Amino acid sequence: MAITDSSGQNFSTHDFNQTDDILNIEFGAGSGFFGKKNYPKCYTTDLSFPEKNHFSLESSYDKDTNCHYIDFECDFLSYNFGTKKFETIIICNPYGYGIRRPTEGKNFFDRIGNLLSESGALYVITQENNGYFNSKVVKKQFNKNLDNEFKSSYAYDWHSYDNEGINTHYAFVRDFDFFTCTQRKINPNVLFKFTKQA
Repeated sequence: MAITDSSGQNFSTHDFNQTDDILNIEFGAGSGFFGKKNYPKCYTTDLSFPEKNHFSLESSYDKDTNCHYIDFECDFLSYNFGTKKFETIIICNPYGYGIRRPTEGKNFFDRIGNLLSESGALYVITQENNGYFNSKVVKKQFNKNLDNEFKSSYAYDWHSYDNEGINTHYAFVRDFDFFTCTQRKINPNVLFKFTKQA
């Protein structure tokens, strides 16, 4: 059975357009479709296209079809979005980018702040053992004693949710199969939500 988004609509492909009404984006989507499934009208992006067919080229597809759902190639830190702002940014199991060091944290959250609309939110869904993004590095990044040179130009209200919190507030995350870029299945045990402050 074909996959539909949370509003019951079939998936669609989106070419980037600064003036469209697509206000959600997933970075580093790999071959997954979390953004398209749970946030209708969502761009799905990655550094490169997986070496498999795009879902739109399949005569039929379901959650087990060996295809991908990437709308366009995009480097998170350098892609030119012009004046486009997003209400929701999604990153699942970041690899190769994140906030391991204070300088990375500043660059990461400055970029997020540039892309989010006022009161927009970033969701990072991952495992605590992910070296690029976990509770320890988040707490360091938002420590009030962090040197000003490493602080983002934007302020955020943030919360983290462990397994129980995910089950209570974001149960749809549990209904999704997450995989690494090497197709190893993972079970996220932490979800971070960062809301941009005015």
